[in-house]
Amino acid sequence: MVNRFLRMLKNYNYFKYALVKYKRSSFNRKLNKGKLILVDERHRGIGKTTMMIELANKMDYGIVVGNQMTASSLLDQDKDLKIYRLAKNFTFELQGKDEKVLIDESVEPIMIEVLKSELPRIEICGGFIQNYGEEVK
Repeated sequence: MVNRFLRMLKNYNYFKYALVKYKRSSFNRKLNKGKLILVDERHRGIGKTTMMIELANKMDYGIVVGNQMTASSLLDQDKDLKIYRLAKNFTFELQGKDEKVLIDESVEPIMIEVLKSELPRIEICGGFIQNYGEEVK
């Protein structure tokens, strides 16, 4: 009985690992193509932030975040990142910039539209966005 349980646990862990590896490679392909990827709680812990940091460093992109806590967390991981905070009535960090950016999932979906309409010199080159049941254009 114990051996059977251990075999099942081993198979479960392998399946979980394979699924995470598949999702990570799928997200990496989409991110490198410049897409905004809808994510939710099912996508926790698969390395989205690491993928975004690696791409930002490789392509010299900035990263747009929705709050100071996320900005601090990203800067703790890599001090050389260009981080811009974006929230309602808080767009001044991006005013006048001519920048290619990635979007972090902490940015509210409505702010993506604000970014596109009010800051046309900012080019969105991909990222992650929370799936609140709305379609991303």
